[in-house]
Amino acid sequence: KTFEKAYQQLEYNSYIPSERKAIDESNDVFSSFKGAINIARTDGMERGRVEGREEGLREAKIEAAVNALKFGLSVDVAAKISGLTEGDVLKIKSEC
Repeated sequence: KTFEKAYQQLEYNSYIPSERKAIDESNDVFSSFKGAINIARTDGMERGRVEGREEGLREAKIEAAVNALKFGLSVDVAAKISGLTEGDVLKIKSEC
């Protein structure tokens, strides 16, 4: 790796100043894009985690409502237990 860096530096020094400037500018642009991609990737991963937690919470609420209904509890009680609306619990009841 050290020899590779040394070779790259020698090669870089062999260019005329205008070529070095162009190389530096393209490296800056590349670094900016790389940074933007990393930020987007990180944001996307965080969004995915949040959406996954929300989906898991919703599934747990549905499961709680289904179980409450299986035990013969009323729709309003199942809604209170699960944290869902009575309308949501009615839909779940109609699907069971």
